[in-house]
Amino acid sequence: MEKMSYKDQLLDRRWQIKKNRILERDKYTCQNTNCKHKEDNSKQLHVHHLDYFPDLMAWDYPDDMLVTLCEPCHTKETERPKEEKYLINTLRHKGFLVGDLLAHSTLMETDEVFTKRLLNILREFQSK
Repeated sequence: MEKMSYKDQLLDRRWQIKKNRILERDKYTCQNTNCKHKEDNSKQLHVHHLDYFPDLMAWDYPDDMLVTLCEPCHTKETERPKEEKYLINTLRHKGFLVGDLLAHSTLMETDEVFTKRLLNILREFQSK
């Protein structure tokens, strides 16, 4: 059986049901706490997969691996360097919440004090 393309998966009824459930859970709001477009209702909402596994279909992911983002925030997340994605996934596995990670990732770009604190936390994880 040939695997369905990702594009076809996103058109599948099962993904549409899952996507609508996530949008509803997130109250049809971008979950990036530092989103600059929250009040702009013209921005399309996307359901973002935090990570991808080759054997899972788009709708098979657990709900906590899916998050609602507006189009600009989603684009920013998908363009992250691979190393940064690995860091975010590692932090998530260590117990950070998705909303925290999205907020912190924005802070990493703009707040030097926060970035130094984050590096210290990561060093603590490394020494455990």
